[in-house]
Amino acid sequence: MKRDMDIVREILCKISDAPGKPDQDLLVKDKTSEEAERVLYHVELLVEAGLLKGQQPPLRRLGTPMWTDLDLTWAGHDSVDAIRDPQIWNETRKGLEAAGDQRGEAAFGGQRRLCAIRAVNAIGGDSAISRNLDSAMA
Repeated sequence: MKRDMDIVREILCKISDAPGKPDQDLLVKDKTSEEAERVLYHVELLVEAGLLKGQQPPLRRLGTPMWTDLDLTWAGHDSVDAIRDPQIWNETRKGLEAAGDQRGEAAFGGQRRLCAIRAVNAIGGDSAISRNLDSAMA
């Protein structure tokens, strides 16, 4: 299965907006079993990447891992801050696609950097700030 950065963004934003520490039902509600499997695969990727943490009790639902107590890590909070704005996210995705990255397979850190630079530009920041931000986040 390939990584889908739109699913990653959706997961991070939902967990960030949730009260407390939700379980996977927040993420897979109203999804087909195939869509739920893709979302849970991405939850595992986010845990492995250190952006998300959660518990996996030994209980499984129909062979599918259960995730409870989902929460963002420090890096997860930084990431969601950089990707939350839909306009900035869409502009960043267009830039990645123009660079030949059709599925958002670029390193997530690179996407965070692009989003941060676009955010500075969107609020009227000058190009020197963007260059300094780019250098600092590289």
